[in-house]
Amino acid sequence: MVIIAIGPFNVTINLKQLVSKLAPTIKEQFQALNFKNVPKGKLVYLELLGKNPKVHEVIERLNNKVYKKVKLSAFIPKEVPQNAISNKPVSIPTKLRRNCKIPAIFTDDQIRKVSMDCFLIELQTKFTGLFDLSESTGHKLLEKMAQTIYDRICEVHQESPVDTCFKLTSFYRRRYPHYTDFQFIQSTLHDIQDAQSTPRLDINENELCAVAIDEFLGFSFEHTQQACNLNINWISKLLNQHVKGLTVNEGDSSPEGVAKMTVRKHLKKMAPHISGYVRQVIINHILPARESYYVVKVYGEPYLPNKTAMLPFTQQFRTVSTIRSEHMYNHISLKVPWMTYLQLLKSDGQNIENAKLVIRPVKSHLYKIKRVMTHSSLRQSDDEVGNVVSGDEEVGDVVSDDEKIADDAEHSDVQEHGETENMEWSEDW
Repeated sequence: MVIIAIGPFNVTINLKQLVSKLAPTIKEQFQALNFKNVPKGKLVYLELLGKNPKVHEVIERLNNKVYKKVKLSAFIPKEVPQNAISNKPVSIPTKLRRNCKIPAIFTDDQIRKVSMDCFLIELQTKFTGLFDLSESTGHKLLEKMAQTIYDRICEVHQESPVDTCFKLTSFYRRRYPHYTDFQFIQSTLHDIQDAQSTPRLDINENELCAVAIDEFLGFSFEHTQQACNLNINWISKLLNQHVKGLTVNEGDSSPEGVAKMTVRKHLKKMAPHISGYVRQVIINHILPARESYYVVKVYGEPYLPNKTAMLPFTQQFRTVSTIRSEHMYNHISLKVPWMTYLQLLKSDGQNIENAKLVIRPVKSHLYKIKRVMTHSSLRQSDDEVGNVVSGDEEVGDVVSDDEKIADDAEHSDVQEHGETENMEWSEDW
């Protein structure tokens, strides 16, 4: 970590605003520490983060920058005053960092954990029946798969010590290609069943990957609206008949009886408006808005074609935004309008430049590993001396920083930064 000073600033500006102005120029991870008053204005002290920040390049770019008609001067101070170190330094917001194509700073453990989370999301997204299959085992299936994936990632990372999840996930797939995923699921399931002395379950790959969309294909907004209107009338009729059939008996003086009669009186007063209530609920919660947009996940196997190759495909479905995952090398998310949403899902399996596209809707439920992961060799070593290993400690409902990072990456609203150099299957994004 290196501290540099920049100035002079002779305008009113706070640290948060300054970070937003300087991040596109610095192009490195940094945090603003504090200001110091000088004769011509004030200096700001910044701390460059990371293992090997490109200090001289940063200083050169800053020295060429003009802010509010004032040419900045950046340098490494001989000493840093104590009051220049703020208790609350300001870092680059995540969205701004990605817009500026500044890579995140991870520890090796974070890189491995986040990469494992990305693979679990990919497997559960592609194999739509995997969550239910794992649930039938008390989620021992996904827990054991996660540990195996983590062990593999550790071995790959030791052989290829890369500094980003994007690179690590790509190296992992070179050793463990996508076509081995189903066999991996099946063998892990059989291992669990053998350990429990239960019969082996034969699973079908096509059934495990099935997406139930056939019944919705060609079902236009107008058809959906017509079906909703029919159900509104039917439900309203049933509710009105029920309310009209309720009797109000004033003779029951018990607390339960009084409460019941009070509710029935209110229901009878509401009877003329029941149809309106039903319509409002169905339209708000069931009928999709005509201008709604839906997010679809797309994974490339064995790689994701470059941006130029994918452009005709995305334009075909009137895609309004294309989001490249920051951590998963072969994943993008597309936001498309309702009218092309189902057509896009139906395009699952399409081949572009020898890459198969796996296209899935966003899943509402995904199983997440909530325990601290350790390599299997470390767990065995701890077991031999009778210690309780961290790999078996439960985190409960507390969401770790790594989980937040992985989730944030999968729901990012900006495109992937330029970490694809010299990687033939990820260029030009």
